[in-house]
Amino acid sequence: MYQKRGFTLIELLVVVLIIGILSAVALPQYEKAVKKARVATVLPYLKDAHRALQLYYLNNGTYTSDFTQLDMDLTGFEIQRPPFFDRLSRKGLSMQMHGGVIAAYTGDSGSSGWGGYGMLKRDDKIFCAEYACHNVSPGSFCHKVMGTAATPILTDSCVRLYTLPGN
Repeated sequence: MYQKRGFTLIELLVVVLIIGILSAVALPQYEKAVKKARVATVLPYLKDAHRALQLYYLNNGTYTSDFTQLDMDLTGFEIQRPPFFDRLSRKGLSMQMHGGVIAAYTGDSGSSGWGGYGMLKRDDKIFCAEYACHNVSPGSFCHKVMGTAATPILTDSCVRLYTLPGN
């Protein structure tokens, strides 16, 4: 006698539904973990640039906005010179510097529009910097990904600054 083997349409739909529910729950957590990992890769560059900038200040009595004047390894970085500050960029990382303030962002400045992924080091304190232009909701990066306080300590033009926990 011939027996049919296989799954019914209902069984297949239930499996697809379960997979859909699991992916809807897991995907946001995965994206958050990826963003945190990217920010962790930025931090050593930020600290190195800040150390080099402080050393430059001690030797010259003024801050520079030119990354090439700093004693740091720039291998693999593309130096861009917009009108007001230097910008370093390479795949997955962008940094800018002006007046003793250094900002380091995950993502390329051209592709992401400097949108939201970054940390700022000023006066030996590290802040989370968040892109604030073009209707980006407050806390969309710093609060949701980095776990910062919900209220920014500073909102200036297109950047919001948040204090990081333990800082």
